[in-house]
Amino acid sequence: MKKLTLLNINFNDSNHTLELLESLKNSNFKEYDFLVWDNNSTKPEAAEARDKIEKMQDIKLIKNSKNLGFTGGVNGALKHIKTKYVLLLNPDTIIDKDTIKEMLGLIEGDEKIAFVSAAIYNYHQRDKIDSFGGKMSFFTGIGRPLKIETETRELKDGEYCDACCLMFNREIFIELGGYDDRYFAYAETEDVLFKAMKKGYKVYINPKARVWHKLYGSSGGKRSKFTTYHLARNRILLMRKYLSLPRFMLFLFLNLFLITPVQTLIFLKRKQFDLMPSYYKGILHGLIGKYGMAFFE
Repeated sequence: MKKLTLLNINFNDSNHTLELLESLKNSNFKEYDFLVWDNNSTKPEAAEARDKIEKMQDIKLIKNSKNLGFTGGVNGALKHIKTKYVLLLNPDTIIDKDTIKEMLGLIEGDEKIAFVSAAIYNYHQRDKIDSFGGKMSFFTGIGRPLKIETETRELKDGEYCDACCLMFNREIFIELGGYDDRYFAYAETEDVLFKAMKKGYKVYINPKARVWHKLYGSSGGKRSKFTTYHLARNRILLMRKYLSLPRFMLFLFLNLFLITPVQTLIFLKRKQFDLMPSYYKGILHGLIGKYGMAFFE
């Protein structure tokens, strides 16, 4: 029985998945299952690419009847996975030949390791690292990048890593309750990583595992309405879950009277007028507790 499943959550980006599959041909670890969960893709070009994937051998494709987001896609797909380990790979990534072996070797070495992430490089500037994890400010709910290391390191409380290439122990992930579906997309991984570390599990980043990411390529870009809305909303949900009431009230004060005015000025300076309603709507929905598919309603 295989011990690893590669999981790809897909929504209108099957064309990216085809390039990921091409990069996997060069991997020096090939003993895995591959599962593509399609969140009811509707674009014709995505459907065409999805049909190509469906005909490929050794790939299981599940077509869901509605878009459950990244959180619902992962939680739903896990019901079809039996392997001990799962490697989440965004459709808009390609991986190095040693990445899977490096990540699997690390997580297999210690039963207390729940998650292992990789060094995330820029797809368009191959030598530039986009992400080596980050550290969350529990005053503002905003993360800052971690220092790039050359050695494998264990993350500390408040630190997090990117989910675009994230390996986890399936049993531990399920024990933690999986992803909180209220997030839909963004900040869900920080949530489950913080929960894991609070329960005494370990989270690692291995710089020898490399992945190239088309940053926000699966969600319309960093400056899209979708991303703007969910980041604004979900930051409030994350802080609500991890802060005491006095600390949470301080967080809200800083966000409403400092960060929001500054962000508004940034939108105006960049002439991103179309993003402003999504940002304000995200904050409102975070405050009143409207989650899940709220952006699409």
